[in-house]
Order: sequence, then C-alpha cells, then structure tokens
Amino acid sequence: ERLGLGASIFNHEELRTSLSLYDSFAPEPFRDSVAQRLRRQREGMAISIVNRRASKRINEGGASQTLARISRSSNSIGKFLSASIRPSATENWSEALSDTVLEIRTALAFGFQEQELEDLVSAYRYRLEQRVNSAETHSSRGISDSIVRAFESGTVRTTAAESLRLFEQHVATLTAADLHAVFKENWTDFQPFIWAEGPDWAGITSDDLVATYNAAMTAEVEPPETRSRIPFAHTDFGPAGDIRERSRVEDFKIDQIVFDNNVRLNLLQTDFEADSVEIRVTIGEGWSAFPKSKPGLTRLASSLAIGGFEGHKISELSEIFPDRLPSARMSIGSERISFNTTTSASQVLPQMQVWAALVTHAGYRPEWLDRYRDSVEQGFHTIDSTPSGVAGRDIGRLLTSGDPRFGLAPKETYLGYELDEVRQILDPIFATGAIEIGVVGDFEPQEVIEAVQKTFAALPTRNTEHDLTLEAFDMTFPDPARVALTHVGAADQGLLNMAWPTTQTWTHSQWQAYDLIRRIFRSRLRERIREELGLSYTLRTSLSFRELYSPFGYMSVRVTANPEDHLEIEDAVKEIAAELRSGGITADELERVRVPLLEDIDAGQQRNSGWINLVTYSQTKPDR
Repeated sequence: ERLGLGASIFNHEELRTSLSLYDSFAPEPFRDSVAQRLRRQREGMAISIVNRRASKRINEGGASQTLARISRSSNSIGKFLSASIRPSATENWSEALSDTVLEIRTALAFGFQEQELEDLVSAYRYRLEQRVNSAETHSSRGISDSIVRAFESGTVRTTAAESLRLFEQHVATLTAADLHAVFKENWTDFQPFIWAEGPDWAGITSDDLVATYNAAMTAEVEPPETRSRIPFAHTDFGPAGDIRERSRVEDFKIDQIVFDNNVRLNLLQTDFEADSVEIRVTIGEGWSAFPKSKPGLTRLASSLAIGGFEGHKISELSEIFPDRLPSARMSIGSERISFNTTTSASQVLPQMQVWAALVTHAGYRPEWLDRYRDSVEQGFHTIDSTPSGVAGRDIGRLLTSGDPRFGLAPKETYLGYELDEVRQILDPIFATGAIEIGVVGDFEPQEVIEAVQKTFAALPTRNTEHDLTLEAFDMTFPDPARVALTHVGAADQGLLNMAWPTTQTWTHSQWQAYDLIRRIFRSRLRERIREELGLSYTLRTSLSFRELYSPFGYMSVRVTANPEDHLEIEDAVKEIAAELRSGGITADELERVRVPLLEDIDAGQQRNSGWINLVTYSQTKPDR
C-alpha cells in the first residue's frame, strides 16, 4: 500500500543528517527473459545519468548536498523508487531536498542527451568487456555464488560473453529518447514519503518538509547543461624519459628499471587475474613531512584530488574518461605519499597521466576547502555518541603520551587550515621527491614502461632517496595508568582498551613473531570471554609500530562490551597477558595460529594485491 506524500522527522544527536524519499507500487510480474532484462537495463541507465548529473553538481562545489542518489528496486512485494540525500548541514535541508526533486523533474521534462547515452554505453561496455576478459580466472567460489544467487532470484545465470552480446545488440538501436520514455513511466507519478533524521531538526515540522517538496514540484526547471567530450589538458610532461639501468630479481621475476631522472619502476607480470593490473606510485616522504604543530593537516592534504587540476575541475573527469574514471585518490603513509588503484592494461597510460597531473598541476580550487569543511562538520557531531567514536578520538593520543598527531584534534583545528598550508608541504615533495612505482598483473611490460616514460620519467630530476624527518618518529609510550573516557550514547555500550609496550627495536622477523603472539592472545581471549565467562562482546587485537625509525611500539586489546562486564574482562585479559609473558605458549597453540596464517599468505600470493607491496619497494627496500 502506498503511503502517499507525507513526512516524518527523527531528531537525534547521534545520527548524521540525511533525507530519504520512498515510494512503493504494486509488484510487477517478472519472468526472466531477454526483453525484461533489456527493459531493466534501460531503467538503470536512465537512473545512472540522473545520478551522474547530481554527482557532477556536488563535485563542482558549493552544493547543498554531499550525496544525492535515486534508485529503483523490485521484488515479490512491490516496486520501490527512492532517493537518498545527505545535506551538507541540517540547515541546508530545504535546498538539498529541492535540488534533488528538481534533478528528477529536469530529467522528466527534458530527457537525456545522446552524448550522455554514448558516455554511459562506453562505461557499461568497458565493465562487460572486463568481465569477459577475466572470465577464465574467476574463482570457483565466485561462480558457485553466482549460480546460487540466480537460483534464489528465479533468474537464468548468463555468462559474461552472452551478457556482452545482448548488450551490444540492445545498444545498437538504443536512443536517448528510449531512456526518457522508460524514466517517465517510472518516475512521473513519484509521490514519496519523506524521512528525515539527524541532529538540529528542532523547530522543523513534517509539514515544512512536505511544503518544500510541493514548492520544488512547481518550480521552473531549466534544461541541463550540454554534455560534451573534453580532452584531458595535462598529457605533455616533457620529452619521454630514457632508461638508465635495468635488472631483474630472478627469484621473484621482478623487473627493475631506473630512468635518467631517477624514477624507479618495478614490474611483475602475473596470470592470477586476466586483464587486471595493480598500480602503486610512491613519492617523497609522507606523514613525517607534516609538522607536529599542525595535527590533522594530513586529512586535508590527502583529499588533494577534490581541488582538481589547473585545467579541470575534478567533476570534469567523467566527461574526459567516460569508459573508466581513473582514480585520483592520494594517501599519506608514514614513509611516503602514494597513489593506488586496480585497473586494466588499456587504462595504465590515462591513469599515469592523471596522477602525474596531480603532482605537477594540482588545482587547489576553493571548492576543495568548502567540501572538506563540510565533511568535518558532518563527521564531528556524532563522535561523542559511541564508545568507538570516543576511542578513535582519544586513545591514539593517550598511547603516544599526548602526541597531537594521533587520534583527533579539536574540530576547530581542522576547520582552521587553509590550502596554502598544504601547498607549502606538498610542492617541494612533488617537485623533487624520490619516486618508486610498482605494477603487478596482466600487462605488456613495454606498454607500461612507455606509459611511465611519458609521465613520471619525463619529469625533472628527482631525489634518489625517500627523505624522512626522523625526529617526527620520536614517540613515547606512556607510564602505566587507567583513564576513563565517557560517551553520550546508550548506557549499556562500552569499550575496554588495554595496551602494552613491545620490544623497541623493530625488524621484519620481530614483527612476524609479535603477530603470532597477537593471534594467540586473540584466540585465548575469545575462548576465555565466550566459553568461560559467557559474555557478549566484540574483540580486536592489534600491533602498532614505526619500523626502524623510532624505538616505539605496542600491542593492544580492544573489547566492546557492556561496561558492567569490564572488570571481569579486564581480569581475564591481564591473566592471559601474564601467561604469555611467562612463556606459556604450547606447540599446539602456535601451530593452530600459524597454519591459517600460512594459508592466508599462500592465498595472498595468488592475488595481485598480495604482491604489490613487495614489488613497489623492491629497489629501495629489498629486505622486505
């Protein structure tokens, strides 16, 4: 039964601000057939274009939302249309709701453009071709799961090749008008029930939500901007770099190359996953380059891609690369800045171009700062609501004797940063920082080498060493203490965290030994808490260390449980820690944790992702 247009508000400080629009219809008869699948495909493509438009608008900055998506689903109960909206702040709810309604009405009124359809077809085709190319390396489990899902849903399992054939047959005559027609069939009678939740809704009524929706339904709509293909502005990084040295690690079949500008490239060909390539580019130094006096600045810096490029907004990437959107994400590790992705062999060059453009032509556009500050505002208001939120904010700092870089700084600290502070740190690193690149997967080596020659190897001369600010790793484990932290959520939710300093000189073999101890610790705790104490809990054990740069490390146990059970759990943890310190580990216990660990390692060696770390650092850190 349809609820019809209406609204409800759940005002709660622990929730993130969101709006959800739902409408339901009588179930549609469904019998799996080519005609039914092609209709669902048209419905999905029309929705994808609307969502692409919304995403582009949000990525351009200044939007009232951080998320806006529509969807359609159906089952034996009914057909459902929905919209999910995340306002940038509760006070922006009215504009956020209106913008989403107008997005739907724009599609209803003006339909879609042939260029939008062409770009979407390219993206669908790319994904289907990837499935075909990788079909021979699909796991048995993946195939069996797909058979079970088909049986459960009453559909016929179709091979990747057959899906691609049907798709090509379908799109050969498909037009933007066809998508418009099916979109109108589904969404013309959209009369949703609106559900709002989050903090700061006091003073706003359900009638206000309905009134805003009705106003948006009668507002004037304008045609969408014309979609067009845009060439990428940053493809010329100078003359292609020459190879200075070339060698091979025969034991692992890793090809190692050094270019004239000191960029290092490490290649490992595999046949684990057909036409799948794992890439990692590491540059300069990472976390240690950021001043201790500016805690949390790495959070802003790691979102560099939102600032786009000198020649493009980040929102334009979907028009430049319609087949597959290259990754623009950057991460800041303790040693290096890195860019990581999994792609196909045909996409290696455009991916390298996008990353090289971020290094040489980062945009630092103001919408980056706006979106970053919106995310900070959204993220901070729920931290006090759960034990894990409070733990994430405070425990890292407590275990490093007050080091402000760990845990979370006050919200005002994050909001106070400016883009120039990021630029002052990243510009020198990007200008001369050492570069080491790892590529693992199914590719032609010469094609990858040429892609690097045209991008990173074409840059000015780089440093030969990845610099580290060693004093940044000066950390101290605290003296023994008991600290009580409080949250404002449910009284029966609690978290117990206990940590012990470890051996203060780290080597890879020591890490392996401590990891085995950690696994034994977890196994004993699980058995003790569940079977002997009979308590409800979730458990995590972990190791933290900074390799060879700092005499610092600790092992910790985190148990999420009712605070009433904390003392009993604490006694059990202390007893097991004392047993382990006294050497009370049996050969049987060791074998029980070692065997699954070795099985995991063996399984990891059958995946590209299991090799990328070793390959990437194989020239500068051969001992890994």
